[in-house]
Amino acid sequence: MLNRVLNKYLSLNYEVKILLLTSFISGVFDGLLYMGGLLQLYLKSAGYSGGDVGFFMFINGLVSTILIIPSGYLADVFGRRRIAIISIIPLTLSTFLIATSTLKPFMATSALLGGLGSALIHPSLSALLADKARDNLEVTYSSASFLLSIGMAIGGLMGWIPEILASKGLTYLEAYRIVIFLSCIISLTTCIPLLLVSESKPYRTKLIKIHIGKLLFKILVLNVIVGLGAGFSIPLLSYYLSLKFKVESGPIGTLNAITSIIQSISFLIAPLMVELLRMLYAIVIPQALAAILLAILPFTSNFIIASTILIARTTFMNMVNPLWSSLLVRSCSKEERATIISISTLLWSLPYSFTTQLGGIIMDYSLDTPIFITSIIYMIYVLLILTLLRRENLDPNTK
Repeated sequence: MLNRVLNKYLSLNYEVKILLLTSFISGVFDGLLYMGGLLQLYLKSAGYSGGDVGFFMFINGLVSTILIIPSGYLADVFGRRRIAIISIIPLTLSTFLIATSTLKPFMATSALLGGLGSALIHPSLSALLADKARDNLEVTYSSASFLLSIGMAIGGLMGWIPEILASKGLTYLEAYRIVIFLSCIISLTTCIPLLLVSESKPYRTKLIKIHIGKLLFKILVLNVIVGLGAGFSIPLLSYYLSLKFKVESGPIGTLNAITSIIQSISFLIAPLMVELLRMLYAIVIPQALAAILLAILPFTSNFIIASTILIARTTFMNMVNPLWSSLLVRSCSKEERATIISISTLLWSLPYSFTTQLGGIIMDYSLDTPIFITSIIYMIYVLLILTLLRRENLDPNTK
């Protein structure tokens, strides 16, 4: 069994391996700016409140949500590689603007451009990767998640750069700004692997007309629930830790780096979990554990204990992402992949965007309450997975 899974990793073709570099570079960018909490801490050092931080993320998420389906359709029509390359432009401009000024007009424009870039890149890149992978989907998505996590670990460790700069006499605001300018360069390099692979076919030749079967519909409903719950606290965790334990980008970045390294290993064993437990329980068991651990977080008394809980929680919750991705693309036709991925992202990001704004506001009045809300919704989500999917044939080798 182990040899069979290992052989699947070794059999990945050249273009898949090149595209996986895009996942790695994206991980460095996200690990530094978003998952590492640098952006949130930058806004905090500029005097913004939790509600303000949540509002910035709300604008970003809302724009991405509005544009995600048209973006997926454009990728299906005009080429997934082409749209992925174009997406780098607004993503880089968004980062440049936020580094240029912390005035609200700049922040709002940055959020708009960031939302546009996110809408363009996610469905196009995910569909392009699936096209190149052919039937080796679980292993391909696991490899992409692994390299994304390794990149995020590196990005998280780069959170010490502002700490070093601050120790040399700069304010945290100035130190964060320098590193955000560095993020612009990292963003631009994302396009290099994309230029080295060929465009994928077939393109969509008909007007928008998609087929959503029973299994796909259930997956999309579950996406709504998990997005709703996550938004209340997950994107605000760096802000939460900074307020609760009085830490800045160095310790928080290190936490995210360690999390990403451990998480990366879990991504590689995800296909093996399917072999051992079957798809349903390979998804349910880790996410149930994650919900329980998140509920414990507010009761912690110091940063080290909280970090240990968060490392385990994040690993358990996210290790099944490659399995969800493969399940999603298997449940639709090849011609509709980018559009279906867009719809899935829309249904996750729309509630996520609204609850992030709400979570930020609640956090300003009751720091721990959004954490409890997320954990409760996650528990409901796990029960719904068991209820909706237990009679479905989810395992790829038994179709």
